[in-house]
Amino acid sequence: YFLNLAYTHKIIDMVSLILGQNLLLWGSQIFCKPAHHGMEVPMHQDAHYWPIKPMSTCSVWIAADKAMKINGCLTVISGSHKDNTYEHIIKNNKTALNAGLPDKYIKNRNKDHIILESGQMSLHHSNLIHGSEKNNSPYRRAGIVYRYMSSKSDFDRNIKNHDQKDGHSVNYSKRPIWLIKGNKGNNT
Repeated sequence: YFLNLAYTHKIIDMVSLILGQNLLLWGSQIFCKPAHHGMEVPMHQDAHYWPIKPMSTCSVWIAADKAMKINGCLTVISGSHKDNTYEHIIKNNKTALNAGLPDKYIKNRNKDHIILESGQMSLHHSNLIHGSEKNNSPYRRAGIVYRYMSSKSDFDRNIKNHDQKDGHSVNYSKRPIWLIKGNKGNNT
């Protein structure tokens, strides 16, 4: 079901407008902020974490539940996708990521909340500065994200494997990549 959803024509048509006609799916993840204790995600850029060069990617976030300010919806700094990829610093242990952006890249910048109904989606660039607040509400906030890339970019499988704070291991050397549209390029 999840792989079939990644091939949905309406999604692929939108991503193709951004990345072109040669698309790969290199990752997906289900995010869930349980009611009353969903963790904060510090403001960050995905490009800091990902082994793709050049960084030609698009994340598609599909809401399973209504995403609202009260339950920790996505918060973004509009236009920040045009910025460089900045060095991230270690954050406190009470957040979902171990690193985030220093305050100097966030302070005095307007933040927009991405409010979504269940079934709606948002797309964002890997350099978009984004994060989310804790969920202290009685409402769960869950969604699935698909990560697409242009096959003209290279996926570096030699990046060091690591464990994330949530306990799962990241192993780029064995990560499957699916051809979604066009040709696969050098990515196998």
